[in-house]
Amino acid sequence: MLIHATRARESTTTAMLRMSGIAAICALANACAVGGNMGGPDDGCPRGGCAADANDVRDVAMDVGCDGPTCGAMDVRGVDAIPTDGTAPDVSCATGSSLCAGRCADLQRDATNCGMCGITCAMGEACTAGVCARTCLMGQTACGAACVDLLRHPMHCGRCFNPCMSGQVCIDGRCTFDCPAGQTACAMGCVNTNIDVNNCGRCGNICLAVANGTPICGSGVCGFTCMSGFADCNRTPSDGCEASLSTMTNCGSCGRACGPFANATATCVLGGTCLMMCLAGYGDCNRVQADGCETQVVRSPNCGSCGVSCTGTANPNCCPGLVGVTYSCSTRFIMCNP
Repeated sequence: MLIHATRARESTTTAMLRMSGIAAICALANACAVGGNMGGPDDGCPRGGCAADANDVRDVAMDVGCDGPTCGAMDVRGVDAIPTDGTAPDVSCATGSSLCAGRCADLQRDATNCGMCGITCAMGEACTAGVCARTCLMGQTACGAACVDLLRHPMHCGRCFNPCMSGQVCIDGRCTFDCPAGQTACAMGCVNTNIDVNNCGRCGNICLAVANGTPICGSGVCGFTCMSGFADCNRTPSDGCEASLSTMTNCGSCGRACGPFANATATCVLGGTCLMMCLAGYGDCNRVQADGCETQVVRSPNCGSCGVSCTGTANPNCCPGLVGVTYSCSTRFIMCNP
């Protein structure tokens, strides 16, 4: 049995004196056992009192004065590891270590005592956090019996036993689709981010719907096209295609006015067509809408309508066919202003 700590702190001189006294008594009894380190602290112990150990001078203050069968075999640190009196070993392990078969072991890292005393890891395995696991190369992780790269392995993507779905690959620890050239793997599959309205320019960038228009993606940039009869006349994308192209100020296109016209009434019909109706006695004989109904159709050569001449009569200025009149040049005449 170990002597008390106060004995361990005795000076070397005192310890040697104590040893000399015991040696003298033992010599008289002729019952001394010689220690394994001749001249060491156990030389001269009483018979059956101190067993030989393999230690050196470090045990001088430890075994001197060991008495009777209470002393056990010494370990290399000068500590009685295996008492003969049935008491618990005297070894005191540091925090985080446990006593296993007479020595202190770190159950979290000791491959011969992994998790608990006596659990030995197989060849090629290491004890990590108290669990035997395969020793893997740098950049790999032990998942079951295999060492894998969690950044690329399709069955262990990002973490052990996290398989990717069919058609997916593991890239940078994330399951994604294996896409052909020119396409990008996004949440719903492989897409062309140059034209995909739900992944425009990048995955997840959705082109928003606008008033009277349809969203589009061109060269990775969101835009929109207007429905027939509408346009973005104010050049403000946020309000979409705000202008109807069936109004008098935007007839058929932005800023195109429908009228007013000389001697006529104007109407912009659905679809953006500007119609002009000449007043009675006038016609658009030059087919230029901008100057309206520029011609009076009351005399030859526009007698009643553009291009109608009264020829072969006594009075070439007499015109039939005025509004409300159904005369014919060959029969009846009316006087027109010369």
